[in-house]
Amino acid sequence: MQDLVGHEESLADQHGLYEDRKITWEEDVDARFRAIEADPTVLIIGGGQSGLMTAARLRRLGIRALIIEKNAHVGDSWRQRYPNLTLHTPADHSSSTHASSTFPKYIPKGKLANFLDSYAVDHELCIWLSSRVQSTPVYDSSSARWTVEVQRGDRTVFLNPKHVVLATGSGRPRIPTWNGMDEFQGALYHSDFHKDAEQFRGKRVVVVGAGNASADICHDFVAHGAAEVTMVQRSATCVVSSSTMEQTHFKSPFPDGTPIEEYDFHTNSLPLAFLLQLNLSGGAQQIKMLDKELHEGLSKVGFNLTWELSPGSGEVGLLGFVFNRLAAGTMLDIGCGKLIIEGRVKIKQGQDISHLDKDGITFKDGSKLSADVIVLAYGLTGSFSLVALLGNEITEQLPPKVWGLDSEGELNQIYRPSGHPGLWFAIGGFSISRFFSKHLGLQILARELGIA
Repeated sequence: MQDLVGHEESLADQHGLYEDRKITWEEDVDARFRAIEADPTVLIIGGGQSGLMTAARLRRLGIRALIIEKNAHVGDSWRQRYPNLTLHTPADHSSSTHASSTFPKYIPKGKLANFLDSYAVDHELCIWLSSRVQSTPVYDSSSARWTVEVQRGDRTVFLNPKHVVLATGSGRPRIPTWNGMDEFQGALYHSDFHKDAEQFRGKRVVVVGAGNASADICHDFVAHGAAEVTMVQRSATCVVSSSTMEQTHFKSPFPDGTPIEEYDFHTNSLPLAFLLQLNLSGGAQQIKMLDKELHEGLSKVGFNLTWELSPGSGEVGLLGFVFNRLAAGTMLDIGCGKLIIEGRVKIKQGQDISHLDKDGITFKDGSKLSADVIVLAYGLTGSFSLVALLGNEITEQLPPKVWGLDSEGELNQIYRPSGHPGLWFAIGGFSISRFFSKHLGLQILARELGIA
């Protein structure tokens, strides 16, 4: 479905002359924002790419949408992350439109944050910054409205939207608990809080985890002169080089200048379950062959590789991990693989951690790694950890999983009815948010028109 007849997505009436020049553009925007703030039809919690793109779609459909964002600036969720972070997917695939000619192929986090900020301004989105939900939202089935208590700066505001969209990202940092964590005398922190490798020049570093964040951070420590960098790989990782991924998944079949809507339609025209079946039927093997040299080098130094979600389940490749686990357990290699092969990043493989002491980590097999710095690249809790925000009563009405493939091979609960009236989830990377935000907007519009 592309549009609802008579309610097509459009801003054609925005010709720039407001009430025959009786008011200015600034006054028009201010009046529209005041109307949204007084009675938002949709409250979007989270001002990252998913929340912003959903709000932009709703605006084009004439639906009042208010975003609340916990950070002080749009884009801070990217801006505040580790210094050397870039997107691991090409700019053409990862922006909200075809990438600007000023974008490098792999967009640095600061440039991406600035882009999101400008996107919010360009699309005239109504956003409350430094704002968060203060208590569990309450749904009134008789009025079909929510009551949401929002802390906006030093003020408490109660809102009554018809729809709440959760666009809160991939969850909170997952931090394990081991005996002796309080005894360790060095620096110990989650990868989400990695800021400055330079301050640890000449130090011994252990990064626990073997996914994308771990690879980036290990690379950062090597680049800034750490004395020794060790990656702890507890199980196995699905590794694909960025060049292979670009060649097999991100290379557009269309000539330059093709509207991105056509690109997105083509990309999403095949069912996800069918794409995974293609991988199971030999597609993953073909992709592996392109990275044969990389994989052989990693294996020789003890790095454990996999293309299966579980042993014996079949090789679904990186896409299987993306669609089922939000890419947990994968490494889209942009350089760390070479450092591992060269021995500049050492590998400690296959052993669980027993405890920490004052100067390092002891594993359950009795082996030990001395460390001045321990970084926990354990990923995030996942968007499906919802009890803290929604409470038990609402959470119990929802299916057990957000994200991952359902029995029909579609992504669970995102950009579609959640199982609870007036509650929606907007989650995913740029291409997913760009395409599916339109379909979420159409579903909300249909309900507002009384035809769904």
